[in-house]
Amino acid sequence: MGDFRVNKINSEEERNQSYSNILRDIEAFEFMLNNQLISSGDKTIGAEQEMVIIDNNGSPVSLSHEILDSIDDDHFTNELATFNLEVNLDPLPLHGQCFSLMENHLKNFLTKANRIAESHGGNIFLTGILPTIVREHLDYTYMTPEKRYKILSEELRKIRKKDFTIYLQGVDDLQMNMKDILIESCNTSYQVHLQINAYEFHKYHNWSQMIAGPVLASAVNSPLLFGKELWNETRIAIFKQSLDTRNFNTHYREKSPRVYFGHDWQEGNASQIWKNDLSMFPLVFRGSGGDDPFDEISRDIVPSLDSVRLHSGTTYTWNRMCYGVFDNVAHLRIECRYLPSGPTPVDEIANQAFWTGMMKAIPEENNFWKDEDFRAYKQNFYSAARFGLNSVMYYRGKYYPTKTLILDHFLPASERGLKSMGVDDLDIRKYLAIIEQRVLNEQTGAEWNIRNFRKLKKSIKPALASKILVQEGLKRQKENIPVGEWTQVVTQPLSHYYSSISEKLTVYDMMSTDVYTVNKNANVELALGIMTFKSINHIIVENDDHRFIGLIDKASLVNIESPKDTIIKNLELSNTCFVPTTTLLSEARKKLKESIYEALIIIENQKVVGILTTKDL
Repeated sequence: MGDFRVNKINSEEERNQSYSNILRDIEAFEFMLNNQLISSGDKTIGAEQEMVIIDNNGSPVSLSHEILDSIDDDHFTNELATFNLEVNLDPLPLHGQCFSLMENHLKNFLTKANRIAESHGGNIFLTGILPTIVREHLDYTYMTPEKRYKILSEELRKIRKKDFTIYLQGVDDLQMNMKDILIESCNTSYQVHLQINAYEFHKYHNWSQMIAGPVLASAVNSPLLFGKELWNETRIAIFKQSLDTRNFNTHYREKSPRVYFGHDWQEGNASQIWKNDLSMFPLVFRGSGGDDPFDEISRDIVPSLDSVRLHSGTTYTWNRMCYGVFDNVAHLRIECRYLPSGPTPVDEIANQAFWTGMMKAIPEENNFWKDEDFRAYKQNFYSAARFGLNSVMYYRGKYYPTKTLILDHFLPASERGLKSMGVDDLDIRKYLAIIEQRVLNEQTGAEWNIRNFRKLKKSIKPALASKILVQEGLKRQKENIPVGEWTQVVTQPLSHYYSSISEKLTVYDMMSTDVYTVNKNANVELALGIMTFKSINHIIVENDDHRFIGLIDKASLVNIESPKDTIIKNLELSNTCFVPTTTLLSEARKKLKESIYEALIIIENQKVVGILTTKDL
């Protein structure tokens, strides 16, 4: 999530000074571009690996501080939530067996982190979104106690002037409000970097936009959240909405979210990116200001341009420009931010090789994007996020089934691009074959999760199905088997899963979320009708604010003489038969045995979220 050295803006004077610092940095950046003071090299790759820490039950666990304290390796850093970590891989020259070397480096880092996690009863898991995350994990207490995260969350909400709203339509629907940005911690990615010739930046940036849809479609790995089946790459929507500061009081006014694909093709030099960010998005916080960049240039010191980079770090494009300085030489990179973490290290390196090869297969003709419709490629990107390989995409004047576009056009082009950079043939064949296998077998990480989630849901509830998927995914991940080769989960018998996690099962894992309720002002006739229609023996009673006030059972109603004239609120209701979502299943079983009812109502914030019956147990 960027630089930690940030400060809150406490006055308009501080705000205006920050803007002045940013404008000065942009001016210096343009001076450097115009005077050939930025490297024209383009032969280095890098990556950042985000990961989630899980317990032996498959749920997220707060171990980031313990791991960082023990690991003694500055490649590792914390992330937004205490159940997330990030490791930054060293950059490598783009030639020879660079991808095999990067895979080995990645596996060594993961082994190192996992060894410490296991000593605390945890595991490192690579996934775009962890299916076992529940609302409780998005509590403020799970936010990493770094000043940057707190300020970022508070200031973005202040700009928005109301809660963040999450709304997705997939196979299921998800709708929720959040008071902070912590839902962004659900997302974990594998971000890849490619050094770009600074003086051809706009060409490469436009090309990165054109290839984004098919590349993402081949790599999707984030279909499940809160027991719901959403997009193939749900990260794309969650990231956008979790940081969206737009307030739609003026419907006619065009506003851009802070997480966005883009609005049009890039024209002019690379400074236009930062100019757009400054023009569209208000400041969130300020840095220290630092030295005057022109003064540093006069002393033959390449400026770090911290002020503009800090502001740019609070805006998020899926293909982002990165400015860096190494050995007093400035360079530019394009960072591909849309690739998810997992399902395995070898899958991630295959994704990186595929994207890098495509970037190096850039068309030779000048202004190749001029006659292309930008919005068509933007549509490709969101189609990939929603439907993965089962989408149709526009490319260079034609529409293709995405699988055909990847197999017939993108994979051959990526191979040519990698060969042009002198990448070893063994590396090219190994990693591009993994992409080809995924597409031919129609099995991305998202597809594997969806197929098995649907199978498991026939026997068990979504929460428990999610835990089983994580356990099965972790086994395959540790073997580093490409997801295109993964076997399906064996759904019967399920007893061996229960034996390993039974002590930690909660009512959330077993409850039914498809509940039926009546308002306290309804009559008994309606309650009896619903129970008869749905073949249930209990019905939940709520007040006008949809808060739980009690439970009634069918047996107590059948002898009422005039059900049409009897109002439910005048009856004796049971209001002792409820428990929170975190209640252990063993406790719930005991409470059910002691109750005259055969059901427990599951409550969160005084509102009904599910029901657990003796039949469920």
